[in-house]
Amino acid sequence: MKRPAYFDDMKFAVALLGLLLLLPAARAVPIPGLDDFRAEALRQINAFRQEEGCAPVKLSDALNAVSLAWARQLAHGGSLVHRSRDDMGGLLALHGWNALNENLFMSSRNAPVTQTIEAWKKSPGHRRNLLQENITLIGLGTATSDQGGFYAVFNGAGL
Repeated sequence: MKRPAYFDDMKFAVALLGLLLLLPAARAVPIPGLDDFRAEALRQINAFRQEEGCAPVKLSDALNAVSLAWARQLAHGGSLVHRSRDDMGGLLALHGWNALNENLFMSSRNAPVTQTIEAWKKSPGHRRNLLQENITLIGLGTATSDQGGFYAVFNGAGL
C-alpha cells in the first residue's frame, strides 16, 4: 500500500518538534513562573469564553509542550512567524486532534499575562481562535530571547 504524500512531511514535523525541544537553554529560556502564567492565562481565557457564551477549555500537557517548543524557536530566531500548514497538519495527525489553532505574541520585554491576553482579544483572528467552539484544550508557552524579547504562544486543539 502506498503511503500518503504527507507521511514524510509528518515525520519531518515530528523530528523538527523533537529538535526544538532540545534547543540550548541559554538561547531561549522559559520565563520564570511559566506555571503561574499558564494558570492565570487559562483563568482569563475561560472568563472571556464564558462572557461570550463559550464552554471552558482545559490545559493540555501535550499542547503546553508544543507551545513551549514554538516559543523557544521564536525566541531563538528573534522573529514572530506562525508554523506552516504542513507543520500544523503533522501535529494534528500525531496527536489525533481534529482542530488546531495558534496565537503568537511578542514584546520587547517581559509582558504580563493580561497584556498578552488583551492583545489577542483585540485582534479579530486571535479573538476567533480564543473563542473557537470546537477548541477544548489549550497550551501556552513563553520564552525570552538573549536580547530580552518576550514571546508567548497559545495553541488550541479539539478532540
